[in-house]
Amino acid sequence: MEKFSKNFVSNEKGNSREFSADSITEKRPLGQGRFGEVSEVEVTKDSVTMNFAIKDYKRNGTYSNKEARKNAEAAYSNYLNAKQAGLKVFSTVRLSKDKPQLLLTLGSNNETILISKDSAVSWERVSGIANMGSLVEAMGQNVIKSVQAGIKLRRDSYFFLAQKDRPTNIDFLVGDYERLEKSERTPRELFKKNMVSVRDVLVNTLVEKYLKLDSDEAYEFLSTFITKQVQDFVDNHELEFK
Repeated sequence: MEKFSKNFVSNEKGNSREFSADSITEKRPLGQGRFGEVSEVEVTKDSVTMNFAIKDYKRNGTYSNKEARKNAEAAYSNYLNAKQAGLKVFSTVRLSKDKPQLLLTLGSNNETILISKDSAVSWERVSGIANMGSLVEAMGQNVIKSVQAGIKLRRDSYFFLAQKDRPTNIDFLVGDYERLEKSERTPRELFKKNMVSVRDVLVNTLVEKYLKLDSDEAYEFLSTFITKQVQDFVDNHELEFK
């Protein structure tokens, strides 16, 4: 039995579209987490080959086949909700028709570094981030959209991206969709909670895994700077929510 599905479907805006590959070949593992493992794959269709990622949801141990399929379907539904809300997400996500798998835009490649806490891909650390202030602002604006849609964003929902020729300029996206559930918190409570996730992922993933810091003092200084940037954003926008 082949490891990866060749048959996928997308259902954006209620329009169902199917995609069937001629072949899918695994290239390398990209990482794994609680719900499954992600691999880089080559997808060939009509003699055209493109690189994607496939997330294969765990079976035989952590989750049964039925639970794995349910997790994949829930993640895809969460992705559609996030995209409809205008959050920064992968441009392409498709649900397998016959396996508990998702086909996704490839984040990490020869030109782009994708930074996450579960990544199996190594990268060269950098001494600083040039756009930290604008990064916090952009992530904050993304949070505002999430609150308007009632979506809870956890810190492990985020991935960071850097172009290899500009490694100190960081972008982000929401790329882990398993736990993007709807929240029953008030908008103001959800806004504060989602901004805490921004602070935590910046400090605990981006700073710890991507920066080359020469002392504990440097880490504390940067952590304090990020915390203040996040709090300033909260103070400037909190009254927009009841």
